[in-house]
Amino acid sequence: AKGSQVTIEVSSGSGRIVIPDVAGQSAGTARGNLQRAGFTNIAERQQSSTDVPAGNVIGTDPGANAEAAPGDQITLIVSSGAERVTVPSVQGLSEQNARSAIEGAGLTPRVETQTVPNQNQDGVVITQSPSANQQANRGDTVTIFVGDFQGGSPTTINPP
Repeated sequence: AKGSQVTIEVSSGSGRIVIPDVAGQSAGTARGNLQRAGFTNIAERQQSSTDVPAGNVIGTDPGANAEAAPGDQITLIVSSGAERVTVPSVQGLSEQNARSAIEGAGLTPRVETQTVPNQNQDGVVITQSPSANQQANRGDTVTIFVGDFQGGSPTTINPP
């Protein structure tokens, strides 16, 4: 009725906050930015990345611009750097088998030819760089030097 008291309750909203984009920041800076945004339950997990330097944030789970309650867990996905793989031993293999082994290890083959004096070395990996069993970043290039026999006529030695 006219003149009666009306009570108005104003909602503070759903209590959900937009997750800021912290990708590319150091883990410490990202954690601070999430805390300043109002989040209290921040976890971290490591993931390898060739694009994001070790110690920097790849992203969050849930992702940037999603909404979450202040107490919901926000996981910082922190780069551990590039994934390291072991360079396979391909010396003595055919070019095709060497390429397959290198690609199978997550590396990229690059072929150079090397003139060889022995026909048995034709089409075979003579040497490789980096050498076998070294650690390399996934996607790095391994150069193989494949024998290329030029031929020539065999020399005949006549007995005296």
